[in-house]
Amino acid sequence: MTLFFDLDGTLCRPRMPFLPIFLASCAPLIASPLVDTQLLLQAWAEALEAPGHSTTAGCLARALSACGAPAPEQLVASCARSLAADWAATQELAPGAESTLASLAERRPLGIITNGPSDSQHAVIAALHLERFVRWRIVSGDAAVGIRKPQPGIFEHALSMSASRPEQTWYIGDSLVNDIAGAAGAGWRTCWISAPDARIAAGLPAPDARITRLDELPRVLGQYE
Repeated sequence: MTLFFDLDGTLCRPRMPFLPIFLASCAPLIASPLVDTQLLLQAWAEALEAPGHSTTAGCLARALSACGAPAPEQLVASCARSLAADWAATQELAPGAESTLASLAERRPLGIITNGPSDSQHAVIAALHLERFVRWRIVSGDAAVGIRKPQPGIFEHALSMSASRPEQTWYIGDSLVNDIAGAAGAGWRTCWISAPDARIAAGLPAPDARITRLDELPRVLGQYE
């Protein structure tokens, strides 16, 4: 049995909202009279969703161009470094994550599959020291990946890296669309972490298992062994 985890909202969560971090890190860019902050935020969100490999600087540059306010490459790169580092520094492990990962890693191979700019997501993984537990760290923005969940290609990439079979591979995540539907579409088993009263939207596959906290996972997986 091989286990892959989503990152944001599953293994970790921020101690403060993203918006003030974005505004502080990108203050030198926002100071330009050409930049409309609301338009920049919207363009940033759209840049994150774009297909292909990505970096924080690349997404910022794309967002600025979309707003008609391109900035010098060095300035964009400097703001991007601050944004990736400051966002990573705000992250904390989800309740039960450390003990659960430590216990599972003793008996099973673990990995992470997450969407996002390559440098930013790897910075989060490093800040939380998750390399202690996982063998594979797959980010949609990685140059070798360039595919976002829920597309099956990113799950197929994970199978190739781990040499595991779909029916023996689990994905644990908090998003019904990106995580549960995406992994199920690739033939994986799935575990949804959610509030007890959260409902499954019509048209989406039901997960194989469901938990409210990560420390419930070992017991649930034991039922399938």
